[in-house]
Amino acid sequence: MRFAAVIAAAGKSVRFGGDKKEYRLLDGVQVISHSVQRFLECRDCAAVVVVVPPDGEAAARTALGQSLLTRAGPRIMFAEGGAHRADSVKAGLMALRSVDPELVLVHDAARPW
Repeated sequence: MRFAAVIAAAGKSVRFGGDKKEYRLLDGVQVISHSVQRFLECRDCAAVVVVVPPDGEAAARTALGQSLLTRAGPRIMFAEGGAHRADSVKAGLMALRSVDPELVLVHDAARPW
């Protein structure tokens, strides 16, 4: 079954003091990379959309690293999130229109594995 993943990473991390927890290190790798990498390792994963805050794509790309981005190629996309989680998930789903997966998994970037 061909699927895609929407990784929600557009939050403000208010409860975490504003320090974006998905960009913290876990086992020497930024948390968001763990989540994205797991989906990309699945052969049936057609695409991964990382939903970021406005003006947050550069930070997400830096956190993921050039090596992962190069390996992923066009399978990784970015979308700008909204004011609420539902808005961000919708933005991620809209980014997948050209992929047309059978199933979409929504995952929180701050909760790897």
